[in-house]
Amino acid sequence: MTRSITRPVAGRHRLLAAAVAACFAIPAWAAGPTALPSGATNLVGVSNMAYEANKLTITTSAARSSADWDKFSVPTGMR
Repeated sequence: MTRSITRPVAGRHRLLAAAVAACFAIPAWAAGPTALPSGATNLVGVSNMAYEANKLTITTSAARSSADWDKFSVPTGMR
């Protein structure tokens, strides 16, 4: 004798829909390093670039420094 258990499908569909919606509802403050300037090339005088959460720290040991950025965008609220 084979036994099958049925469960309400609608509840699982609602849970899946809520999970997918949550993935797209990430606030800007949680965006991470991709929301900060990125793709620095031709670095002159820059010693280190460190991304930490929503913060980019650039340290230099030279009197003058420069960098060419592929993307330089700082969203509202991330200053």
